[in-house]
Amino acid sequence: TSTGGDGIFKQDIDSGERRQMRFSDSEYPRLSIRQLHLAPQSDQVFYMLQGEPAIYRLNLDTRVEFEVLSVAEGERLITFGINEATDRLLWLIQKNEALSLYVDNLSDPGNPVEIALPDDIPADIRPLGGLMQVMFSSDGNTAIIGGFSNIDNPENILLKITFDG
Repeated sequence: TSTGGDGIFKQDIDSGERRQMRFSDSEYPRLSIRQLHLAPQSDQVFYMLQGEPAIYRLNLDTRVEFEVLSVAEGERLITFGINEATDRLLWLIQKNEALSLYVDNLSDPGNPVEIALPDDIPADIRPLGGLMQVMFSSDGNTAIIGGFSNIDNPENILLKITFDG
């Protein structure tokens, strides 16, 4: 699976055959797909589009696409991560200057739980939007979010979240 231009493509590694699975006529040509996560246990990809407050799921075999999550008006979806093994969807939003982190079931979203962020994050550390990544440990019980930085100095942070079971 890859992105190119303004679409999502499925490519056979052996034959080189490339098939376009999704195309967007976004006003942000060539940069509209901000994050793409392949669900390792299935033929699904999850992605965000530039300027849209939603996370989408696309089945690579059927080309059926649907919205998994939409954030409220006035909130900015910054980054997200998925972990199929633990059925987790994790996302970070910003409303005004405040950051909020949520987790929900990946297979049946709709009952998100807010995760409290540490109080000691320096005020001048900001999320860097499209550069932010969420990575899960192999057991899925720890997530690391990277991409917080201070533009004026080399200070930056990683946020570690540990889940109970």
